Amino acid sequence: MGTFESGKSSTGNIILGRDAFDEVSGPNECRRQDGRVQGKTITVVDTPDIVPFSFTEQKAEMEKSLSMAPPGPHAFLLVIDKNQMMSYATRDFINELKENFGDEILEFTIFLFTHGVLRPDLAEFLLRMDGELRSLISSCGGRYHILNTEETEDQGEVTELLKKIEDLVERLLRMDGELQSLISSYGGRYHILNTEETEDQGQVTELLKKIEGMMEKNGGQYYTNEM
Repeated sequence: MGTFESGKSSTGNIILGRDAFDEVSGPNECRRQDGRVQGKTITVVDTPDIVPFSFTEQKAEMEKSLSMAPPGPHAFLLVIDKNQMMSYATRDFINELKENFGDEILEFTIFLFTHGVLRPDLAEFLLRMDGELRSLISSCGGRYHILNTEETEDQGEVTELLKKIEDLVERLLRMDGELQSLISSYGGRYHILNTEETEDQGQVTELLKKIEGMMEKNGGQYYTNEM
């Protein structure tokens, strides 16, 4: 998510490691691209530009984006360009997000600052100077990431971003006490499967590896109702 020329499409391309989205003209509707990134199946949904006073149309696209990443997105990346910082359009969009989808959506949000020649330490300085921005990021659990959109070959920043998303997912699992307790009673084993990607065997390979690990832990035994 982000305003015009915030670097949304560029961010998607850097994450996927290829030219998946058109960076010249922003999308009029949500677009989805999938790929294998560092051994993981990743789905990226590029959304239309944030425009002030038009959230009715944006809400429809937001709802559409949720269905494009079943069973639901693990994280929302709110992309902010270094020259925009917190524009009025971004502030208005965040308020509308909370009003229409609830404050809980911030639990799934990571602020992503894009830059070219801007040094990360300078970006952090600007972050400390903007009180409203600091407050908003704090409401999102203090999650933010800085991405150099001109270093398309550098996967180090992508690795760090994916780690932050994984940490977010794990934290949300811990927040759901009942679900966490249930998963813990099954040895902490769980897997997420995209049922729409029927030709992607990567996630199947990962699932089979987990099953093999469980079988090895059980000494190769199989279950019977006589156990």
